[in-house]
Amino acid sequence: MSGLVRKLGIVTIDPMQVDYSMRHARLNALRSAETHMERRFREGLISAPAWERIKPKLHEQISLLATAVRDLLRIEPVLEAEELDINRREILRAQRSAYLGMRSDGIISEEVFEKLTIEADLALEEGGGPFWFLPEETLPQRLKDSLEESAQVEQIPIEEGAICDGQEVKDIPWPKNFVIASLRRGNRIMIPKGDSVMQAGDVLMIVAEEDTVEEARFFCQKNPEKKR
Repeated sequence: MSGLVRKLGIVTIDPMQVDYSMRHARLNALRSAETHMERRFREGLISAPAWERIKPKLHEQISLLATAVRDLLRIEPVLEAEELDINRREILRAQRSAYLGMRSDGIISEEVFEKLTIEADLALEEGGGPFWFLPEETLPQRLKDSLEESAQVEQIPIEEGAICDGQEVKDIPWPKNFVIASLRRGNRIMIPKGDSVMQAGDVLMIVAEEDTVEEARFFCQKNPEKKR
């Protein structure tokens, strides 16, 4: 029925959906605010005493909003299904964009690019799931099967105090012919964007030429000069 409604262009307003969207938007906005304030603290623009007072209040508000979102999802399970579908599509689009970058950098051939984008497009049309719906260990192998011989897949953990710890992806001068395929944070696997903030404990799944892997590790290690 929902597919028929979309095809016919019928617009329906569900008060529960509006309520959920508002709660979810507030939660995302507050999390973004927390990330912004933490970055200002790391840059020395907020004093330690002020941050020690601000941080617990932000955490408290985020916890309350997260609980409110979960409560609504328990009441209306259909909302959770819709949210998963939205995120599934977003991840597939991000994967398609990553394939374009790999092709532009010469990491994968035109033929491989076409096969992978067709796979992503079919998943978008037919409701198939992206990699994070599959067992985690299958991701490196699926990537390896799609690469040219000169490229490889590596997992690089981010150490506390590393150059990229607390930095946005776009602010790191990554080497050429290098792509971050995914980022694992705890039990979650995500496709990072340029403004995604990396944290100690994250594990990057990278696709890169063999001679650039160590260059990438440089930004993820604490005191990299001492290890080289």
